[in-house]
Parts: sequence; structure tokens; C-alpha cells
Amino acid sequence: MKRLKQLLISSLILGGGIFGNQAWALEHVDGVYQIGTADELIEFAGIVNGGTTNANAVLTADIDMTGKAWTPIGSTTRVYEGTFDGQGYRISHLTINTSDPYQGLFGVVTDGVYIKNVFIDNTCSIAGGAYTAGIVGGSNGGSGNTKKVRIENCGNEATVNGGNNTAGIFGCNMSGSAAIIIKNCYNAGTVRGTGESGAISGWLGGGWSNVSNTYNTGNVYNGDVRCEDFGRNDGCKFTKCYYLSSTETSNQKSVASVSADDISNGTLRDSLNSSQPCFFQGSSDVKPLPLLFCRKKANDGYYELSNVEDVKWFSERVWTYRYNELGASDVSNDECNAPLNARLTADIDFDGVNDYRPIGGLWG
Repeated sequence: MKRLKQLLISSLILGGGIFGNQAWALEHVDGVYQIGTADELIEFAGIVNGGTTNANAVLTADIDMTGKAWTPIGSTTRVYEGTFDGQGYRISHLTINTSDPYQGLFGVVTDGVYIKNVFIDNTCSIAGGAYTAGIVGGSNGGSGNTKKVRIENCGNEATVNGGNNTAGIFGCNMSGSAAIIIKNCYNAGTVRGTGESGAISGWLGGGWSNVSNTYNTGNVYNGDVRCEDFGRNDGCKFTKCYYLSSTETSNQKSVASVSADDISNGTLRDSLNSSQPCFFQGSSDVKPLPLLFCRKKANDGYYELSNVEDVKWFSERVWTYRYNELGASDVSNDECNAPLNARLTADIDFDGVNDYRPIGGLWG
């Protein structure tokens, strides 16, 4: 595997500021930046906002942003168009407090961007102006049904405050000019904007955008008034989407209500997984989470399995490899073998377990 250190020296423009004579040494693996610390995440934002808008990156560890100032990845002049894979690692203590628009982990994205497996946890607090969200502030540019902004397997648990078009996942599809594809995501954070806010999105645009296999448990407000928007839109498609009944985010007819019991007892999880298992919820989990959020590899790259739920989870990871790692359902069978490694760290008692699916099998 090719490894190199890319050294970017001298005037790097970051959100309008100049970092003179600053050396950057963010590791590349096969052309993908490896991000394992808060400082490395900040470096990556600087690389994108300095002009390399098609840069690709993965998180390789949980990221604690305690005490770190944040400028979102992508701006109106440096619009992000790369692939960013959070690999299910947790971003914690991210704090944004500004009146500027386009706030979130990502600021402004455009055609071809692919953001997946990003987890903003409930220690984060995001406050901005218009077009603010937990994951992506908004898009600026696109060409309708020929180009896509893809957000998959992402979750926001942060409190989000902003101006118009504030949301949990995606703020605003500016001018409705891109196809916004949101899949296997959830929002559990409280969202409060000044107007036109939504649980998942403040504005998705027209009929070429779609949201699928996604749910909301967070309350949404325009000012102090409860907002009923799951995702504001002008005819986009919602498939297998759900909201906690007490949040009242029910304005789309195709978005179904679930109770707190439906969430805790696994009914919501089973509905989300009815076509393809993308969420996991163990007996101690209060809600379903995207599969990659639930377990992490040891330092040697192996998953360590110590109980029945660990083994069941690993089985689902293998079965869903083509979706979570390859990013598509149309990958041929001979291309979707899952090179995932695991080891048992304890005896496993399957007595009474009747819902286990063997690890690996044939598609079709």
C-alpha cells in the first residue's frame, strides 16, 4: 500500500485567514488523507478551504474537538466535492458559535461530494446563521438530476441553532440546484432556527432529491414555535422515513410515526432493516444506529467479539459490506466479498438465540 507524507508549506488560506510558514504533514494512503486527531481534522479543513476541494479523507479514530476552534470544511468560494468517510468514529465536543451562514462539520458542498459514516455526538453544540446543520450547512451549485450530493449512514445528536433553513443533517439546497440523496441517517438533536427549519433538512429542493431509511427523534422549532417539517421540499421523495410521534415532525405524508416504545423495543430498527440491514440495536441500546457506529477495530485491524451481540453485529457487517464500504447496491457478487477480520475474546453462549444469521452467504 502506497504511503506518503504530503508537505504543504506557506500561505494556506483557511476561511479567510492566512497561516504563513505553517507546515502540514497529513498522511496519505493511496491518495486518501488519514485523520486521527482533532488537529489533523483541522488540517484537512485547511487543505480543502485552501483550494484542494476534491480531497478525500477517512477518520481513523474518534475525534475530540475540546478547546478547538472550527472552520467548516468547504465554503462558498471553496466548495467541497470530495469523499469523506467517518468510518463510524465519533466526533465529540465540536463547538461552533457564530452568526455566519453555512455552518456544520461541512460548510458548503457541491456536485459529486460523498459524505458517509459521520457521527456527531451529543457533546457537540452547533450555532450559526442561515443554512446551519449538524453534518452539512448546504450546497451551492449543481445540475439537477445529473449530479448528486450524497449523505449516507450519518447521525447528528448535537443541538443545532441557526437562522433560516436550519436542520439536523443538511441545511439548504441553494436554489434547489442539486439532487440531495440522504440515506440511512438519523437526527436526535434539538433543532432551532428562525424559519423554514427541518429535522433532516431545511430545504431539499425539487423532485430529484430523495431521503430514504432515515429517522428523527429530535424536536424542531422555528423560534419558539414547534415546527412540523421532517424535511422541507418541493416534491422530493421520502421512502421508509420515520419520526418520533412526540416531535410532531409529520408534514410529509410518506413519513411514518413511531412511538418511544417502537424505538426501544426494536420495531423501528426492524422497519429500517426490512430491505437491507443497515442499522444495529443491541439489548442495551436506546435506539438503532448505523452499523459502523457500533463497534470499532482493535489496533491490529481485527474486531474483537466477546458476546452474542458482538457476533450478530459482525455478521451484519459482513452481509452489508457492499453497501457500507463499496457504497452501492449494484456491485457484482464477485466484487463484494468482505475482507473483514475478527477474533473471539471469550466463550460465546448462543443458548436461546433464534435470530442469528451465519457470517457470510450468497447474494441473489
